[in-house]
Amino acid sequence: GINAEYGVNKDVMKPHQTKACCGLVFAQLSWSLCNIGMSHALRGSSMPALQFAFLRELYSSMCMVLLALAKEGVVWPAPGDLMRLLLMGTMGTFVPHVLYLIGMLLTSPNVAAIYTPMIPVAAGMLAVLLGEEMYSTKTLLFKWLVSISAVCGGAVVILSVSGAEASVHGAHGTSTASLADPSAILSWSMVVGNCCLLGYVGSFSCFLFIQKDFLTRYPPMTLTSFGFSIGMVEMGLLAYSSGAVGHDMAPTAIGFELGSVLGFVVLVGTVLNYNLYTWANSVLPSSTVSLFHGTNPFFTAVLSHYLLLTDIRPEHIAGGVAIVLGLHLNMKVKEESVPGSKKVSLISKKKGIDLEASNKDQLESVTSPTAAQRKTLMKDF
Repeated sequence: GINAEYGVNKDVMKPHQTKACCGLVFAQLSWSLCNIGMSHALRGSSMPALQFAFLRELYSSMCMVLLALAKEGVVWPAPGDLMRLLLMGTMGTFVPHVLYLIGMLLTSPNVAAIYTPMIPVAAGMLAVLLGEEMYSTKTLLFKWLVSISAVCGGAVVILSVSGAEASVHGAHGTSTASLADPSAILSWSMVVGNCCLLGYVGSFSCFLFIQKDFLTRYPPMTLTSFGFSIGMVEMGLLAYSSGAVGHDMAPTAIGFELGSVLGFVVLVGTVLNYNLYTWANSVLPSSTVSLFHGTNPFFTAVLSHYLLLTDIRPEHIAGGVAIVLGLHLNMKVKEESVPGSKKVSLISKKKGIDLEASNKDQLESVTSPTAAQRKTLMKDF
C-alpha cells in the first residue's frame, strides 16, 4: 500500500520489502530446525526445560545488548514508555517462549508447527478491529480472506498427514505407571499442550502491534534488546521459583548435543531471526510479517523427512503450494490497497499541501515584481 503519490517512493521501498520477505523465509526455516533440535535434545537430556529456556534468554539478551551498543550506542527508554516496554517484552519474549516450549514438549514439533500459521489470522483480526487496516472494497476483503485461508489450509493439510506422534511423557520421560489410565495422560497432555500453543499465538500477535509503535522512536536492535532483557529477567524469576535454576544447578548438565542446539537457537534462531523480524516489521505491514509463519509447517515437514526420516506425501506438496500461493496473493492485496483511514488522512494532507501551494503562488503573483519590473529596477540601481 505504499504509493509515490502520497510522498513515499514505491520503487525505493520495493527492494527493502523483497529483502525483508527473503529474511522472513530464512527465519522460518531456521526456526523449524531449532524446534526439531530442541525437542529431540531436551527429551534425551536431564536438564529441566525452564533451565534451558532461561539459558537461552540469558545468552540471547547478552548478545543483543552487545550488538545494540556496538551499532546504535546507548539509548535510554523514555520514562513514559517503561510500562509499555515491559508489556512488549512480556508478550513478545517471555510468554510465547514459555508457552511454545511447553506446548511443543507436551505434543510434538509438527503439532506445534500447525499453530504458527494461526498468528496471521489473529494478527489480521487485530488489525481490522483496531482500525489499522481497512479494505475499501469487498473484492479486496475477499482476496485477503482467501489468502489467509490458503496459508492456514495448506498448513493443516501438511500436518494432517505428517504422522508425527504426540509426546505423552514430556521432556524427561515421565513414567505412566503411577497413573491409572494411560489414555488420560494422552488426553491431558494434548489438551494442556494445545492450550499453551493457543496462548502463544495470541501473545505473539499482540506483540507485533505493540512493537510497531516503538519502531518509529527506537532503533531496531535496541528495541529487541529491551524485549529480551525483560524476558530474561522474567524467565529467570520463573525458573528460580520452580527450582529449575538455583545454587545447586549442575554446570555439567549440558551435553554436546544440547549445547550445540542451545548455541544454534541463541545465535541463529534468536539473535539473528528476531533482528530480522524487527527490521521486517518496520518495512512491511504487521499482518504481512506474521503471515510468513505459514511457511513453518512446510519447512518442518521437509526437515522431518531428512532428519527424522518421515515420509513426504503428495499432500505435503499440495499444502506447500497452497501456502506459497496464499503468501503471493496477500502481498498483491497489500499492494492494491491502502488502509482506509490512513488513505483519507493522506489524501486530505495532500489536498492541504496543494491548496497551500496554490495560495502561495497567488500571493507571489500579486506581491512579486514581474521580470520587466525587476529589469527596470536593476537598471535604475
